[in-house]
Amino acid sequence: MHFVIFQHIACEHPGVFRRFFAEDGIATIAIELNEGDRIPDLSSFDADPAP
Repeated sequence: MHFVIFQHIACEHPGVFRRFFAEDGIATIAIELNEGDRIPDLSSFDADPAP
């Protein structure tokens, strides 16, 4: 699995969740919106917030 994480400010990073995801074999990428990172094509990611 591959998750994208949207980070809005530097002090609100994924923290301990990075370790939890890694332990479950989930790769992550953090998009730092506050730093001007562009949102990538989301079709290559697995997590979907919609039910």
